[in-house]
Amino acid sequence: MTWSLRRRLTAAAVVSAALLLTVIGTIGLTEYWRRSNVERVQDLDFAPDRISIELSDAVIRGGTIPSGSDEFIALFDADGALIASSANIDRSRIESYAATELEVVSLEESDIFYDSIEMNGHWDVAAVPCIDATRCDSIVVGRRSVPWSSFVWRRLWWSLGLLAAVCAMVGLGASWLVGRSLRPVDRMRRELDDITDADTSRRLDVPATGDELASLATSMNSTVGRLAAALAAQRQFVSDSAHELRSPLAGLRATLELASTDPSRSAVAVPEAIAQVDRTTALIDDLLELARRDAGFSAPLRLADIDDLVRIELRECGMRWPAVRIERGSIDAVQVLADAGAISRVIRNLVDNAAVHCVATVAVALSAADDSWTLTVDDDGPGIAVTDRQVVFERFRRLDESRSRRTGGTGLGLAIVAGIVRSHRGTVHVEESPSLGGARFVVTVWK
Repeated sequence: MTWSLRRRLTAAAVVSAALLLTVIGTIGLTEYWRRSNVERVQDLDFAPDRISIELSDAVIRGGTIPSGSDEFIALFDADGALIASSANIDRSRIESYAATELEVVSLEESDIFYDSIEMNGHWDVAAVPCIDATRCDSIVVGRRSVPWSSFVWRRLWWSLGLLAAVCAMVGLGASWLVGRSLRPVDRMRRELDDITDADTSRRLDVPATGDELASLATSMNSTVGRLAAALAAQRQFVSDSAHELRSPLAGLRATLELASTDPSRSAVAVPEAIAQVDRTTALIDDLLELARRDAGFSAPLRLADIDDLVRIELRECGMRWPAVRIERGSIDAVQVLADAGAISRVIRNLVDNAAVHCVATVAVALSAADDSWTLTVDDDGPGIAVTDRQVVFERFRRLDESRSRRTGGTGLGLAIVAGIVRSHRGTVHVEESPSLGGARFVVTVWK
């Protein structure tokens, strides 16, 4: 059986209370046992009338003092020598003990000392100066101690009853208090269950207590907000993907239908169909890349020469865009841990984007610093307005719809760039090109 949090906390409170009471009770009983034994010794009468009655000259001369089986009496002279003692104690043992531990010769008027001794059983003893100084110098009395086990056993049942009663009260109090404390949590749970993907606008009521529960509700609302935003982005992404895939497929179908009805147009229809297939393939590749990155999949980082990747991509871009003049600026040597394939895609996407929007020239440079490296791609095109410099990295965002479709763009290239750069602990932004006047894309990655 799985216990609820309320039951677990209540059980923990009861166990803690039981342990605490056991410790306190043990300490208390021990102190009570010690004090009761001392009080039993204190109850012995040191008054002169008892000494005069029980310690007659004849008894003292005989060296034996009458006493009960559970108590003893011993008399010492001014030099600490034993004058007389009860018959139930070891005379040499009590004489040695009184001299070394109690120091009876040093007792002064009104002094009284308590101690314990093991001598044919455990005794609690007291030593005081004799009231009649002509008769003796000190008297030592003792009573047999009550054993700890017997003392506890006599009080066991009422001790267990008290412990059970206290634990029951603690359990009831803890159950009520925990239940009251968890009531807002249960309410938040019900509110959270009511939030579904069909209505992600609902939020939890934040208690006005300002405590941990309020922080929990705030954190839950933030989490729900992030999930709602992610769900909205996913829905938009699916919708845009379906729309983007439908367009080239519809164009491909129209081209093939036209070629099937007019065989003379096959020479024109086939290249158009191939172009539509290429565009669809590029779109699917970009969608798969974004899906992999959204799922957290990435290649392991290996030592890569970024400058070599830039040179390779510039050479291939030159072959793809023969009408564009690609200027190679300063290319510093950069060797870092990176996903070489992903960095190559960043370079390729940025250069292709610049080639699409430029008038005639694209410039690329790579610079290195102690803790970072920076890639810049400039073009001499119309540039990007300040208000659009953030949205260009959104998925399927085209600032020039007709030209992007005409040139085969998917609207995902810059979104892929932003995702790859973020995964490499870098940033990418757009500014105005100081040399060519168009747009400048700046990628900065920290080592």
